[in-house]
Parts: sequence; C-alpha cells; structure tokens
Amino acid sequence: MNYQLGIVGGGLAGLSLAIQASRAGISTVLFEKKEFPFHKLCGEYLSRESLPFLESLGFDYKLMVPAEIDKLRMTNVSGKQLTVDLPLGGIGLSRYTMDNELMKIAKTHGAMILENTSVQSSQYIDNVHYIKTKAGDYQCEILVSAFGKQSNLSGKNKLEDDQGNNYLGIKYHARLPNYPEELISIHNFKDGYCGVCRLEKDWVSICYLSHTQNLRASNNSIAQMEDEILFQNSEIAAVFEHADMLYQKPIAVSNIAFKKKALVHEKIIYVGDAAGLITPLCGNGMSMALHGSYILGQLIQQYFNNQISDADLYLEYDKSWNHHFSKRMAVGRSIQSAFRKEKTADIGISLLNIFPFLNKRIISLTHGKNFYKG
Repeated sequence: MNYQLGIVGGGLAGLSLAIQASRAGISTVLFEKKEFPFHKLCGEYLSRESLPFLESLGFDYKLMVPAEIDKLRMTNVSGKQLTVDLPLGGIGLSRYTMDNELMKIAKTHGAMILENTSVQSSQYIDNVHYIKTKAGDYQCEILVSAFGKQSNLSGKNKLEDDQGNNYLGIKYHARLPNYPEELISIHNFKDGYCGVCRLEKDWVSICYLSHTQNLRASNNSIAQMEDEILFQNSEIAAVFEHADMLYQKPIAVSNIAFKKKALVHEKIIYVGDAAGLITPLCGNGMSMALHGSYILGQLIQQYFNNQISDADLYLEYDKSWNHHFSKRMAVGRSIQSAFRKEKTADIGISLLNIFPFLNKRIISLTHGKNFYKG
C-alpha cells in the first residue's frame, strides 16, 4: 500500500508526529513491533515545557491524574545529597498510559497504526521508500525512524563507535506508599544511577541505567548486580526494600549507547531516541522527543504543501534540531560522565550545595521552555 508518510516506531515522537500529519490530511502509516498498551524503558518524568503541545494534540493529561513534581533530589554512595526546586516542574505519567492514549488519538485522525509489525528492511528507489514487513510491503514518500533505542534500522545510522560505552536499562513499576508525590530522585551508584518518581494510579517508576561492566562483574545476574552494586547506595536499598513490585520481571534493554547519530541518513529522517539517545541527565528525554516531533511535523507539512523541497526539509530539520538540542545533549553527556564516578559525583554535589546558583544554571542548560507556537 502507498502512503505519503511512513513512521517506524510507536513511541512519543512517532505517535505525536502521526497525529500532526494525519490531522493535516497527510496519509500516514505507523509500524509498531509490539501491541498497545505496553511498558517501555523510560524514567516517565515529563517536563511542563511539553504540556501545551500535548494538549494541542488532544491529549488531556489531567484526566490521567499524574503526579505533580517540582523537586529534585540527588544522592551518592557516600551519603552526600542535594535537594533543589525545579522552576518549571513536571508530571509523572507512565508510558503505558500515555502512548496508548496517543495511539487512540492518531487513529481518530485517520493514521494507520500497524501493531505487532516489525520493519525488516527499507530501500529508497526513485524517490520512494519501499518498506518490507512480515505483514506485507508498503511504500511511502517520506520515511521517519522513531524506533526509540533499538530497531532493525538502527544499525544503518552510527556516527560514533559504541565500544566501551554500553549501558543496561532496567525499569520497575511499584507501589511505594510513603514516596513524596512532588519529588523526583536520582540516586548514583558505581557507573550508573537510579531514578525514582511517582506516577498515576499510585504507581512509582524505578528506572536505572548501569554500565554493562557492572552486570558482567555480577555473573550476568540483575539481582546480584542490584544487591552488590546498586544497594551500596543506602537510598536505593531502602527503595527496593519497601517497594511492592507490580510485575515479576522488570523491563530490560541492553546495548544502550549515548552516541551522536545523523539526523538524516539514506533519506530516512530520525527523531526522538532514534536521533541519538538522550541521557536522563539532559533534563527530560520525553519532552525532547515531543519537541523534536513538533519541529519535524511542521516541516513535513510544509513539504507536502509544496512550500519546501525534500532537500530543504532535511537541511532545516538538521539545523533546527541542533539549534535546540545539541548543547543540551552535550551538557547531559558531560554531567553523566562526571557522575559515573563516586569521587567526581561527591565533588559535584558538594559544589552544588556550596554554590546554589550553579543549580539554576545547570537546570537552565538541561531543560527547555514551552516550544508550542500554536
């Protein structure tokens, strides 16, 4: 079947793009390898910078009764800690709920959502993308990869070597009755950190990133790694001790690498995590995915309205994405590198406690502003 726009991946970037495009009358197909609703590896903290855009898509987040978050707490293995106000603040809302609702909205606008459909390959021939799936073959004029952290297409787009920089991501949902609604916590441990925040339905998200060397040193056992490495931070140990886990096995994603990627490669446009994994310490990957989708959505509409060429589309997307995110990504990677080691993490928290003005500066560098111009 033929479509104007093809999107690989049903995460925040892909779904919000599908809504924008289909609402503008652009025939859109979205391929998602899983079936909605499903859980995803994500810290599930959404900065308020994205809420006006979400509301413009028809997403009424208030109906989900999310947690209202305005404080950040950081701790280290040594016991050093820091608590700061988040001027903009955010909400805690699960991807299980959020993605499913966005999928429904996309369908109401006419987007074709193909669940349980993995893209096996794509080829660009004579201005057409030929997409092969087990369910059949499809063609589209513009192809966007919004596949998140991993996909069959991800191997096509690498600007930097991943060797030595791989992480493992683990996420649990739990009940933790005494955890404050207004607080998001980042607890550091050796070569990693664990984020905790409250969500809707009295759920709590417990999500951590660990360098894969920690898992190798723990006989490839997640439970052993948690016991021997994560729980060296007493705050993490306390969270796990009091948490009532909501499912038996956590969500686990391996081979996560925070590397720079091309935004357009072989005529495929990349958005969200597919454009380069966003470190949690950038401030908020969910908002950056939505913002990137908004930028791309505006340009795709201009393209199909014959206002710009495909070359202009690629160029302007690259230019705008880098303008808004390149510094933010670089700062996030630098902070992540510093906090990987206990000694530099201790120094960092001590300095931030001594010089509070630095907190505001770092937050301003890693958080954005309302980007929706509707």
